[in-house]
Amino acid sequence: LERLRQSQTQLIDIPERASAPGDLIAVDMEAAELGQPPVLERKLRLLKIGEPGNPPELDRGLTGRRPDEEFIFEVPFPDDHPEERLRGKLVYFKGTVKALKEARTPELNDELARQLQLGENLAEMREKVRSILELNKNAEADHVARQRLVDALLDRNPFDVPPALLDQEHGERLERIGRELQARGLQPDQVKVDWDQIIESERGRAE
Repeated sequence: LERLRQSQTQLIDIPERASAPGDLIAVDMEAAELGQPPVLERKLRLLKIGEPGNPPELDRGLTGRRPDEEFIFEVPFPDDHPEERLRGKLVYFKGTVKALKEARTPELNDELARQLQLGENLAEMREKVRSILELNKNAEADHVARQRLVDALLDRNPFDVPPALLDQEHGERLERIGRELQARGLQPDQVKVDWDQIIESERGRAE
């Protein structure tokens, strides 16, 4: 239920006030040591003020800002900073605020149930979500049981898989992956994965 609630979070523009902790701030920004080439190239970035891991000086420098406001402030980075290029450096951040946004998450109530079309009230949504989870868990348990049965049968009755049948199953699995990518509007060359490894692992599953 909480994941459903969080999935309905919306980013709302907040032009009426200055930035504050918890806000999302879009900045066209670069960062560099004084007189040195940039350590962070100038580009549009979306940052959350107060995000764990942010240097305190970065949060302070971005707080109290308004859209179209230009800024420059310095941030000292410790010697043990996770990014090697920033360790022990005094870096000046310079840029322009492009937008301020506030994340607003709806309450878990009857209105959310109707919005998600999971019932007329919260009680009905709870029951529907419970039913969906039970169906998923039962299907998962059934899959595990079937796989164990297949493994046991193979252990007792070893045989060589006909190459033509293996190639057919392997091809179908790869086509299925391709269709799933297309459904998401992606092409295989746009996905940064080791395709040779995936092809090999899918062949093992096919066998």
